[in-house]
Amino acid sequence: MLLAATMAAPAKAQSWNGAYGGVSAGYGTGHSDQRDNGVVLQNVEIVGDGHYAVNGGFAGLTLGYNWQSGPLVFGIEGDYSFANIYGSSSVCGVPALFAHPCSTQLDAFGTLRGRVGYAMGANGWVLPYLTGGAAVGHLRGYDGLIGAEGSAFRPGWTAGVGIEAKFAPQWSAKLEYLHVDLGSAAIFEIIPGTPERVSFRADMVRAGINYAFAAPAPPPARIYTKAPAVAAVVSWTGFYVGADLGGVVQGGNGQSNFFQVDPNPLFANLRQNQLANGTSFLAAVHAGYNWQFARNFVAGVEADGQWMKPRYAFCRQTDMFSVPCFDNSFGYSYVNSETRSMATVRGRLGVAFDRWMLYGTGGAAFTTVDTTLATDCRVAGCANSTGANFTVAKFSNAVTGWVAGAGVEWMLASNWLVRGEYLHADFGTVTNTLLLNPATQCLPAGACGLSWSRQVKEDIVRFGVSYKFGAPSVVAAKY
Repeated sequence: MLLAATMAAPAKAQSWNGAYGGVSAGYGTGHSDQRDNGVVLQNVEIVGDGHYAVNGGFAGLTLGYNWQSGPLVFGIEGDYSFANIYGSSSVCGVPALFAHPCSTQLDAFGTLRGRVGYAMGANGWVLPYLTGGAAVGHLRGYDGLIGAEGSAFRPGWTAGVGIEAKFAPQWSAKLEYLHVDLGSAAIFEIIPGTPERVSFRADMVRAGINYAFAAPAPPPARIYTKAPAVAAVVSWTGFYVGADLGGVVQGGNGQSNFFQVDPNPLFANLRQNQLANGTSFLAAVHAGYNWQFARNFVAGVEADGQWMKPRYAFCRQTDMFSVPCFDNSFGYSYVNSETRSMATVRGRLGVAFDRWMLYGTGGAAFTTVDTTLATDCRVAGCANSTGANFTVAKFSNAVTGWVAGAGVEWMLASNWLVRGEYLHADFGTVTNTLLLNPATQCLPAGACGLSWSRQVKEDIVRFGVSYKFGAPSVVAAKY
């Protein structure tokens, strides 16, 4: 095997017990379909089917725990990766009539899987294993018939095999194959009442390196004493500050309403439902205080601020038969919406197992949503059809919401903590409207323009390190 052939067996018996974290990267290839029940225009049905291959790379983080019983190793593992697995076709729909481009992109995915393996080789240093469980992916679809697009988190399943080998007491390398299937479901509408179903399945191959957090301990020597040995239990009480790196997925439903922009009654007042999603890396700082009580329970308060830029952009022609978002005689409308920062103030409540702590957290969240709306009406019949009639408006909405999540923290040393954390934030709905001049820009005269409404939701996965102030202390004695 590749890993076994490139590394020598460790001299001592290897233990796979305990928690570990790591990094991995790989490549995926698979297939995507787009299907709808057809758009009927002037008694002609335009079927929006598309079939094409997808492929691309990904990289991410891993966190897991193993339990070893003899040569058998059982474990649970979670991972999250940022990806660019993409595919497209230029001839979706009916090629002889309305052939148009369509595409699918997986830009992030995660899995939560069980593992079962068999430690083999000299001193049990090689671990072939089977794995399977749940998968979730952030899938984006596009249909060029009218420039419609949308994205959504999609649940699915995954299964595969792998091999892992130790090359140092706390370090191992792995090679893994996973099949990921996110099924088929509607994630956006071509026009109201015509949902577009997008499927995704892919085969992933990745390589990774893992670090076991606790060094393997030799079997303890038997000590004959009159009283049991006493060990100190560390204290979580005190102030701490730290920093985080991770990723954010922006979610929520959106709706655009291009009202009276197109004088053609077939397309006027066209509402399109979208999933206003976007992804971004984030960097954060945090500070907090913990109180440990009843030996195993920890209560705390924490505040943080993060910098990110999940962005959603939507653009379409005001006339269905135009090239999407091309500056031609039919005009177009455009939406760009993003959240550049977020702050939270949260309570925390955890259960400590010596140097490990599992906790839940929740509180208030604050963000600013920056949105740009633009529309250009040039179609014959508009009041200013002889030249560009381009109007732009920018909006900045400060909003308050709630946040909740959970995490796991490990006391690496008396003053240093590392953790992994998931947060979900919900800021409700933000609505912005760009009104055109009712006397000179609307046909017929009256209110017209572009309205955009979206729910603002953020899902965050991040990993952090903290420094705990104060001298090391003991909260209790453990016998």
